[in-house]
Amino acid sequence: MLKSLGLLFGCLWLCLLYAPAIKKDGIFFAAQGNSKASMIDARDIAEAAVMALTEDGHEGKKYKITGGETISNLDVAKALSEATGKSVRYVAVSDDDAKNAMLAMGMPAWMVDGMTELNQIMAKGWLAGIEKDFDGLLGHKPRTFRQFAQDFRSAFVQPQ
Repeated sequence: MLKSLGLLFGCLWLCLLYAPAIKKDGIFFAAQGNSKASMIDARDIAEAAVMALTEDGHEGKKYKITGGETISNLDVAKALSEATGKSVRYVAVSDDDAKNAMLAMGMPAWMVDGMTELNQIMAKGWLAGIEKDFDGLLGHKPRTFRQFAQDFRSAFVQPQ
């Protein structure tokens, strides 16, 4: 069984929610304070899942998968700035401001509630733990956020 404890939504969330604002204005907002999380790239989860599901010896085993580093949204902004060659800023906002913005984007209330809960979990630092199962399972470390930012640079810059 593969259990992703890392902040999978971190990388996906940036692409789905933050990328348009970063692309247009070079800024993103979140109600997560300056907390840190061990974000994991979806490609790393897929690689671990393929190995666990297709190779012998993993039956009945559980793997705790996280990213290999803890980073804050300030670190995310720095990595995106380096990858895109433009200034990217993170602005911490209140839960109420985040909720209102998500509702204004047309997000259903149930999803806003879920995202608010995830923001609060991250703000409390509960997603900052790093597990080593990925390294042991695959024999290498998970991708860094910096690598993710470089690989998906085009999602955060205007086409020229």
